[in-house]
Amino acid sequence: MLWVTGDFRLMRQKRFLIFPRQAPTRHQFIGGIGIPADLAYESLTIGYVLKAMYWLPFNETHFRENPYFPEYKDGFYNLNTSAFLSHRSRRSTLRWDIYDILSDRLDSYGYRGQECVMMAICEANALTFVRHYDVFGELMHILFSPSTSHDLEADLSQNYREAEKVGSSSGDCTIYDCNFSIMELISKTFKIN
Repeated sequence: MLWVTGDFRLMRQKRFLIFPRQAPTRHQFIGGIGIPADLAYESLTIGYVLKAMYWLPFNETHFRENPYFPEYKDGFYNLNTSAFLSHRSRRSTLRWDIYDILSDRLDSYGYRGQECVMMAICEANALTFVRHYDVFGELMHILFSPSTSHDLEADLSQNYREAEKVGSSSGDCTIYDCNFSIMELISKTFKIN
């Protein structure tokens, strides 16, 4: 910054670092886990890979765009449009959709799907997960706690919320007619004397 006597200030504009377009202008983060399968003659690894890519700017206009309010673009996305409202309502029912998918899958195996999902919610709230030590416990707590959802007015939400209340108050989850426990598939209960 350069100061000149009087009322005038000479300032340099903000500088930006841009990258040539010819080069692969991106940052990548790749993480994965591979689990070798125990086979006699073959060598096989089963794994999961997560790849995230960030494209580096090649033009100074990238710095002037506001990704949160793109008012400079054609067809400004009005927050009152029916497309936005339908997307919002679809997004807010995601928890109930997951419960429906679990229920339908269990129905296809011959179990009473909705009863089994409500029993899992009840059991998860009867004995809470040790969720301060791992991501899995946090995710299970979020998944099986319907009261953490913002959309509590859905038709099916009342049954699931009632199952959560039964689990946290009495812990008697035998009222649900399901002959196996989802929670026993993903967790263990230990009694300490």
